[in-house]
Amino acid sequence: MNLVRLLLITILCTCLSNKAYASEPLDTTAFSQIPILEDGRIKPLGTFARAQLKTISGRTSFQGASPSQWLAETLFNPAEAIEKQIVYISNTQTKERLSLNPDQDYFSLAELETGLETTHEDVVKLLQTDADDLTKDQIDLLSTHDKAVLWTKLLRSLSMTLPLNLEIPEKYTAKEQKIVTFQTLTPVQQRINADLKQIIAQKGQNIEKYTETEQKTALLSFQIDQIRAGGVNNTIFRILPSSWTNDDESPQNWFSPWEIFQNGKGSPTTAAYLRNWQEMALAYRSGNTELWNTTSTAALTIALDNTNASQTRLQTEILYQAIQPYTIVMALYALSTLLLIISLSKTRHYTARPCNPEASGNAARWIARRFCPVGTSHAMTNVNGIGLIILGISSILHIAAILARIYILDRPPVGTLYESVVFVSLICALAGLIDGILYKNTPSALGGALSALGLLATAPIMLQGNDSLELLVAVLNTNFWLTTHVLIITAGYGVCIIAALMAHYYMIARWRGQPKPDLAPLYKATHKTTLIALFLTAFGTVLGGIWADQSWGRFWGWDPKENGALLIVLWLIWAQHARLSGHMRDLQYNAAIAYLGVIVALSWFGVNLLGVGLHSYGFTSGLAGGLAIFCTTSTAIIAALWFAVPQKEKTA
Repeated sequence: MNLVRLLLITILCTCLSNKAYASEPLDTTAFSQIPILEDGRIKPLGTFARAQLKTISGRTSFQGASPSQWLAETLFNPAEAIEKQIVYISNTQTKERLSLNPDQDYFSLAELETGLETTHEDVVKLLQTDADDLTKDQIDLLSTHDKAVLWTKLLRSLSMTLPLNLEIPEKYTAKEQKIVTFQTLTPVQQRINADLKQIIAQKGQNIEKYTETEQKTALLSFQIDQIRAGGVNNTIFRILPSSWTNDDESPQNWFSPWEIFQNGKGSPTTAAYLRNWQEMALAYRSGNTELWNTTSTAALTIALDNTNASQTRLQTEILYQAIQPYTIVMALYALSTLLLIISLSKTRHYTARPCNPEASGNAARWIARRFCPVGTSHAMTNVNGIGLIILGISSILHIAAILARIYILDRPPVGTLYESVVFVSLICALAGLIDGILYKNTPSALGGALSALGLLATAPIMLQGNDSLELLVAVLNTNFWLTTHVLIITAGYGVCIIAALMAHYYMIARWRGQPKPDLAPLYKATHKTTLIALFLTAFGTVLGGIWADQSWGRFWGWDPKENGALLIVLWLIWAQHARLSGHMRDLQYNAAIAYLGVIVALSWFGVNLLGVGLHSYGFTSGLAGGLAIFCTTSTAIIAALWFAVPQKEKTA
């Protein structure tokens, strides 16, 4: 019997016949804050629900319900939840193999049952095949089965505590017992099985020969076995800390309710907690708002009082996930980029009335005083100032989002490839903002806004799962080195990107015919920026070697990631020496610095595609195509400008 069919039987066994639901959705505020352990990290149920819903449906809400509301229905009312069309399948070949409607993208488990059973043997063979040899259609079929398994496990996570929709012989229940569950029948399971064996021994396997009571006993035994089988290896819903079970071998581990039942690790604390969850289920199924609020709040209180989970941290994470701050930050970066482009493109055309910052009476006056290119009108000065103000506001929000991650994870926010991209984007924005205000450098400010926007838009590609708040591998789990080496080296990446964008602008400006003397301030600013980048990348590389010596017993091992960091340093040193020795003039020097963007991309992302090295934490898939396009396009643009500028200046 396949997994989904087993689930359907389990659902039928735990389905009340007289359900009354609330007309309005129940408040899941307290429910969403209850801590759960997933992927080695304690997180709120709201975050857990969001990740599971995104995996199954590709969305972060379902029919207007929040992830927490969807999870509550999944846990407490599986009979209704199983009918919802939530499993997302877009691949036409997969739909055909599962005998599904090709015009439909979302399906229920009931709709998937036949197809999943038909393709079960094929999936078993595919699981034994090397991942690199799988086609896109095969990968999608495996993904569909994984989604079904995940949702199945969620649906039966609490099936042992849900009321049984069975006629149970009175001899197996106490008279005062109003609600019968798998949990309450546990003490008499051996007796039920013994009675059934005796019945079979006397009357055989033909159930039609049984009395009504004997038929109830046989059905009860069968359904108990099905419910128990549904809990095998169901470890996804880890809401019970090991400290409640006196499990000294794994004090950091948490258990699912089914693990407690099947491994005999229960205790008075776990029993009381699970009774509270049973009351939550009854409140949800009956639509009793008052009881639901009481029981969900009580569950949260018990969990917080008996674990080291912080309610403030849990609330912060829920707010962080709900707001999605980087979406707001990206919108502000885009607006700032637009305004700075307008200002930069129009500056040279406004020469009739010079700018007078003192006459400006708006919020941009102070910035306009610091940032007023020669020949700029009042209107363009204000556009400049507003663009920088918005860049500053977006940078502040960006900092706040990163600080929230630091608080949630209790570590520096640079432990994964995704986090490094987010942090570098902030460095780009800040470098551009500071350069734009202090040195009146519009191209730098524009480069900061543009690179921050581009990096934040790229960051989600680096995620291997749905939850960006990841637990670090052991070698990275050190706040000291994350705060020193990783912050410094990634800050160096950001400054390198700004320098590369400034160099791009210098070459484009020369190609457009802007006089070389007018670009002298930009040339000097680019040179100073590269010196800062050289210091940060070189110092960060040395710190990385010290960390490697402490972790792996060697300072340098020619690891791809180490080679990538060294490549950036060598490229910058080469460019500086060529400039000082006169082997590179201003155009050639800026071309070399512009190509620094390609060097950083190869060192930052490219080395991860090799699939070798000790820095396995940074590996990701799906980057090769985009990286190749970026490197090829950048090389072509720089080469074209390299050859076009001298030719144009000769004919000018």
